Amino acid sequence: MQAGQEMELEIEGRSYKVQVKSLTGDKALVIVNGQELEVAITAGQTSISSPAPRPAPQAAPRAIPKGASVATPPKPAAGGNSLCANMPGVVVKLMVKADQQVKTGEVLLVLEAMKMENEIRASHDGQVASIHVEAGQRVQTGDPLITWV
Repeated sequence: MQAGQEMELEIEGRSYKVQVKSLTGDKALVIVNGQELEVAITAGQTSISSPAPRPAPQAAPRAIPKGASVATPPKPAAGGNSLCANMPGVVVKLMVKADQQVKTGEVLLVLEAMKMENEIRASHDGQVASIHVEAGQRVQTGDPLITWV
């Protein structure tokens, strides 16, 4: 892989047009389907590594925050209810913690999309089983945010 190179990648059965803007060590700045992302490159691999898209509407690979390791986010708990992002954006603030009881309408997190902060609220009473995102993380439509029981 080299700067200026264009390629088409297949990730989980979906094709992505990728242009490599720059390479520095184990990082690359790429444009994927028109979106600029920083991705990590794992030594000895010939593919770009990034968190895998989740089932539901799939989107282009996500940017990896600086200093973060390349890993697949945890899958929702079996039998649990998963709250997924209904739009691409950036998680601004988490308002709940794992094992916390929540009521219908309670704000779970704040998601910034198109320069607007959107309060994501619980659709029903329950207990937060796990949180799949952190403040500052970019998410795509369909990415799991919170799982509750």
